[in-house]
Amino acid sequence: MKVSVKITKYIIAINAIYFITVIGALLFELNQQLPPFYFTMIRELLFDAQLIYLVYVLKQFHEKKAYINTSIVFIVFNFILTFLSDVTPPHTNGAMLLFFLSILKMIMNIALIIAFFKLRNDELRLPFALFGLAYLSYFLFYITSGILIVLVAQIFVQISEFSLLFVPASLCYALIGITKYLKNQDELNRSISEFRTQ
Repeated sequence: MKVSVKITKYIIAINAIYFITVIGALLFELNQQLPPFYFTMIRELLFDAQLIYLVYVLKQFHEKKAYINTSIVFIVFNFILTFLSDVTPPHTNGAMLLFFLSILKMIMNIALIIAFFKLRNDELRLPFALFGLAYLSYFLFYITSGILIVLVAQIFVQISEFSLLFVPASLCYALIGITKYLKNQDELNRSISEFRTQ
């Protein structure tokens, strides 16, 4: 896939649809209901589509292979964990395994954030890193929500669930940053071409 302003705008449109599904997921959570399996998987695929595009951005701008590979492993692991979370019955041995896999996912998320903070491209470093931090903050809440319910009121936990909105918002910020960067690159290339023809 070629990274361009036009394709980035399509990915921003996907982000808008993803944002709507996140709001839907929040409504299910606030009503203390589990969203249908198909709804969760559609939301996950929309999320992963955006992450895959971020990987293509990293490739196009020649970031280190270690950072690209970390991103790919995170996407695959995240999809598998989401699928298993939806098909595993609660209060079983599988649920305990999911908890440990969630801890592993959090460690991978931290590795991803470190990679994003080390990107060579200054203009992309902040948008990517902010996305990583937003996802980590939501995920930390997600794996500690059971403890929070015990320690504080249920209503506080429900309000805190709005941290999920940080994920599509930070992804949108990253995509807008990519769009601006690509436009600047196009203008620079155009200026160089005009200078050479003079």
